[in-house]
Amino acid sequence: MKLQMWERLLFESYAQLRGTPVDRAMRDYLALCKKEFPFYGATLYNVKPRQSGSASIKKKSLFGVSGAGAWILREDNKQVSAHFRFDQICSWATTSATFAMLVVTPKSAGELASMSKLIFETPHGQEISFALQSYVNFLIHQSEKPSAGNVKLS
Repeated sequence: MKLQMWERLLFESYAQLRGTPVDRAMRDYLALCKKEFPFYGATLYNVKPRQSGSASIKKKSLFGVSGAGAWILREDNKQVSAHFRFDQICSWATTSATFAMLVVTPKSAGELASMSKLIFETPHGQEISFALQSYVNFLIHQSEKPSAGNVKLS
């Protein structure tokens, strides 16, 4: 598509939004991001898979950490190669040049889950480890807070 065509479509779309309340526009934007980019808001790190156990994880990848868990994306097109919720991540470790993670991957009904070890070459292992630990600590802290239904009033 030519630049003039993009420009025209952009101005037409903008004109349709005139009068939309700011808070609604922000909610719509975030909903679109969440739908189109489930890893939206993740912190991304460049990694090279050394051992992945999956053909979908390419030579150059991005490793993302968000409140929804860990993401592995193709570097070239940002497509999700793998996603692991925090309850699927058993452990992780890091050195100055690598990051490793042990994950449980569920199988279909009637089959046992399998354990996979993922190893990545990256100078960002410490940062990835810190980000994962921070989210886990936050989730544990949130789960320990009493909910309104559990509070006893005297």
